[in-house]
Amino acid sequence: MRRGIKIMLVALLVLVIAVPSILIWFSLTQTFIFSSSLHVTDFVKSGNAYAANATDSGRDIAHIYVRIENPQPNSNRIPILFSIWHTDDTELDSLSLKFSTEPYVTSLFLEASSYEWPELEFHQDGKGILFSVKDLGWYGEGTITLDFILDPDPHSNALGLTMDFSMHYSGFMQLTTLKGHSLLNIQLANLS
Repeated sequence: MRRGIKIMLVALLVLVIAVPSILIWFSLTQTFIFSSSLHVTDFVKSGNAYAANATDSGRDIAHIYVRIENPQPNSNRIPILFSIWHTDDTELDSLSLKFSTEPYVTSLFLEASSYEWPELEFHQDGKGILFSVKDLGWYGEGTITLDFILDPDPHSNALGLTMDFSMHYSGFMQLTTLKGHSLLNIQLANLS
């Protein structure tokens, strides 16, 4: 009987130490074991700019901003500014943008940036262009701003932009990733 109690106490002690240790390890390595979806509002247009908010349980935690510039005279190239801001108590983990002018093939360039991400993907993906960073690292602590140059096919009337991002709350126990998804359709014919 005493041996059974000792085994049960040792097992309980191992459980009390192991479970919190495993949770702390997950938190420190940002290995998220839970996932939650953010609500991303529809984009609101103001001139050539588009803005949307991402909320978690009704609380604004991120703002997405896209500005499409008019092409320079005698040029088909369109400057695009993309920016995502988030609250101080959150960090961005990943970002994926897919630009498409289907059914036409388009070209897209990223202006020189001071960001240096080890896992950057920037390539043709079907008839669109994929820009994806799987781990934003310490850059995810602040606002991410990217400048692109779009060189669309002359027959393209619209630009589709699909956005996916993930973030988490900063703090001691970081076990939940927050994921956002949004679509934006921009009429290129309205640019002059």
